[in-house]
Amino acid sequence: MKPMRHNQVGASNNLDGDNRIEFVPPTDEMIDLFARKVCESMGRLNSAYASADVRHGLGSYLKLVTSIAARRKNEEQSEGSDQLLDSEGQ
Repeated sequence: MKPMRHNQVGASNNLDGDNRIEFVPPTDEMIDLFARKVCESMGRLNSAYASADVRHGLGSYLKLVTSIAARRKNEEQSEGSDQLLDSEGQ
């Protein structure tokens, strides 16, 4: 997962000048390449890991996990800024 500032390419712009970081998961291509490399390496120890089904399964699992992790980090950050705004208003 790669944090991105809102003024970077691929991240949304924030007109308020907010320095909030948006977390985005790796691209599908990056995850597929990683899964292939892991399965190739593990396949040297046990040929069952070298199958296309295992590689696709690992890739799908990693895409799900990284997507959830990025969403949760963004939600935590958003909740933290909401709490900060609430405490400043008191």
